Amino acid sequence: MRNHQKKLDTQVQSYENEVNALITKLVLKDGIDKNKVQEIYNFLMNFNQSDEQPTVKHSESDKS
Repeated sequence: MRNHQKKLDTQVQSYENEVNALITKLVLKDGIDKNKVQEIYNFLMNFNQSDEQPTVKHSESDKS
């Protein structure tokens, strides 16, 4: 069980590093809306927080 948790922790850390690298690239591009970048970051980092309510639908409703 501990080995499984360590492997999962390693995978999560790797995913977070990839997301942060992607977000850094987006922030450094000219003409990118910072709010959109934040929305993308939140979506990617909260992918496993709520399986019942899709994050995309939640963020779309927040726009209005």
